[in-house]
Amino acid sequence: MPLQKETACPPVVYRIHPPYVWRIHAPYFGRANFSPPAEVFGQRTIIYSKDPSMTQVTIGASTHTGQRKTTNEDSYEVVFPDGDSKHPGGILLILADGMGGHAGGAIASRTAVDIVKDRYLNATTDDILGALKNAFRKANTAVIEKSDKDRSLAGMATTLTAIVIKDDLLFHAHVGDSRAYLFDGSKLTSLTEDHSYVASLVAAGAITEEEAETHPQRNLVTRAVGAQSDLVIDSGEFPEFLKKQQQIMICCDGLYKVVPENDMVSILMSEKQPQTACEKLVERANHYGGPDNITVILARIDRVKRVTGLIRRFLKPAR
Repeated sequence: MPLQKETACPPVVYRIHPPYVWRIHAPYFGRANFSPPAEVFGQRTIIYSKDPSMTQVTIGASTHTGQRKTTNEDSYEVVFPDGDSKHPGGILLILADGMGGHAGGAIASRTAVDIVKDRYLNATTDDILGALKNAFRKANTAVIEKSDKDRSLAGMATTLTAIVIKDDLLFHAHVGDSRAYLFDGSKLTSLTEDHSYVASLVAAGAITEEEAETHPQRNLVTRAVGAQSDLVIDSGEFPEFLKKQQQIMICCDGLYKVVPENDMVSILMSEKQPQTACEKLVERANHYGGPDNITVILARIDRVKRVTGLIRRFLKPAR
């Protein structure tokens, strides 16, 4: 059943060690007038992997309620490996865009992000995609269980997109209409497909992409975490190979549905620091009216640790 997005509260920033987790926790309930300390609220999310044996990245992130919503239902998290060999490792980026009303959507997105982080970090397999998919399934169950236990949360759900950067490989898992992109310096390439009603119409040739932008049902999501027990998760059959200076961007529809792609490309080309680029992208979405919550994560590949030749022989780029 298609789900209609709505929107939940001022972003709160937490910094947690270890395993080097930088969190932007969008919903903050029970204190409508809460104002976090300036040194916390303004804390930048710029992160470097300093281990010379690892792929090195610089990561920026930004979230905003937008101009027409009063609360923020988006949640995201960036998790660096802690050196524990129990889990698959790599740098984990997660973004969720909740739906289901004032409180429901925010709880759904936060629950999904927390469960994916926890399950991935505690996975005992070296199968990265398998660990991601299992984490998504656990998140789906958790959101459904919370919805079933609290009638006020009935119908809540969330999009969920996760990226793992491991050595020179990119793995992803995806449900909903948030997006993950690769930027090569001049062009944005989408790694994900939208699970939405209008996307299915475009795929069927019933409407054009231009018509989809103004379609009255453009906000109907056809697949989401928490919507049904049998969750179908998209992921590439094989990982993407990464190159130095490529950028990975994850964003919600509050960005890409509002800011034209050529504007996004222009900002990514002109702003060299991921944090500044994220802030500019959010600023541009608000300039265009900011009709929805806006969240974006941007990771720039500064150095690449190559996978050994033996492993690469059995891998092909995802398409």
